[in-house]
Amino acid sequence: MSSDNNTHDPESELHQGLRDTLSSSDNPVTFKLPPDWPEESDQAMAYGTVVARQWLFAPGGESLWTCFARGRTVQSDMLDRMAFEIGFLTHLQQQIDRLPQ
Repeated sequence: MSSDNNTHDPESELHQGLRDTLSSSDNPVTFKLPPDWPEESDQAMAYGTVVARQWLFAPGGESLWTCFARGRTVQSDMLDRMAFEIGFLTHLQQQIDRLPQ
């Protein structure tokens, strides 16, 4: 919420949630940017990883698509939305790859 408590500021909440999650995690989130990807997108990619991780380890929570759509919606522009998607889906893929064959 903004300082006047009358408007919702999803970007502010997004960044605060990201900082809280990254700083309190036992397994710090690291994300290697794809080649030639703008460095300013690293926060959006890391946030995608965080949202995917929260979904994976919060049984009985929201559906996967809801978490994905909410995290994508709060991104400020198309580049950050794509970066969020990459972080989110890459983390899920990494977890699936770790499953026993």
